[in-house]
Amino acid sequence: MRPSLLQCSRKCGNGLRKRTVLCTSANPSARTHTHTLPDGSCVGLHKPASQESCFIKRCQKQRKVQWFVSTWQECSVTCGRGYQARFIKCAEKDTAGKYRELAAKKCHHVPKPSVELQRPCVPAECPARTTPPVRPWSTHHHALPPQPLPRPDWHSSPWSQCTVTCGGGVQARTVQCLAQGKPSPGCSLHLKPAMSQACNTNFCPQPEKKDLVCKDYFNWCYLVPQHGVCNHKFYGKHETIRLQGQLEELQVKLVTLEKQNADYESVRAELEETKCTLKSYGQMSEEMDKLKEENNKTMAQ
Repeated sequence: MRPSLLQCSRKCGNGLRKRTVLCTSANPSARTHTHTLPDGSCVGLHKPASQESCFIKRCQKQRKVQWFVSTWQECSVTCGRGYQARFIKCAEKDTAGKYRELAAKKCHHVPKPSVELQRPCVPAECPARTTPPVRPWSTHHHALPPQPLPRPDWHSSPWSQCTVTCGGGVQARTVQCLAQGKPSPGCSLHLKPAMSQACNTNFCPQPEKKDLVCKDYFNWCYLVPQHGVCNHKFYGKHETIRLQGQLEELQVKLVTLEKQNADYESVRAELEETKCTLKSYGQMSEEMDKLKEENNKTMAQ
């Protein structure tokens, strides 16, 4: 039987390695040439297994990454027409359910949701401005020079609430280039403030492991350390007396058990001795019966 090995079915984790097992006959004159025969020709020979389990290496644990879409931020203006924005980030969800921001390339294999990141908003109508009355030009006054237009500048909304309370989250805000309250393209891009920042990067506290064995004897024990009276003689003596009483009770129980065990062993030894005596008595009775039979036979003769 000549098997030909194949590669493992999986590059990581548990897989199967299959092979073809053939019944062949080798030509004695040419070692390199073989002939394939029917399987019935190899009856009586051990047939190797056609497949076996294989393991090349452990598979890397897939990280639970996803695209995180934030909620809409506050409107960029308090009245009139403005804009609302939201952001989309690559994030990883840990075992505690908290999101941790990652680089965008970490989510390249996850379909990115096609959502709008900016939309118009009108929180309220702005109050109407009163215009001054128009006066005719006077020849006695010189015309005022034209006033320069206000320069556009970046305007940022307040930071949003952090996405998590601990473990590292994200804050976002809306940043717009405005001139006289209207969007303008004249702001310098290198002066644009950041639209997102990390927040609450402190580690989350680990849950305390409660001791299920230790238990307070009194339900008011937790008040003693809170009020700083652990050294008070009342609580110290009270606890010592309680522990001494428990110790004495346990000692009495231990002595009682030891005495019961000793009595049990004594009765057991006496029982074994009685059994041996009864056995010896039975053997002696059998021997006496045999002697009586022999004596009767002798007397009869």
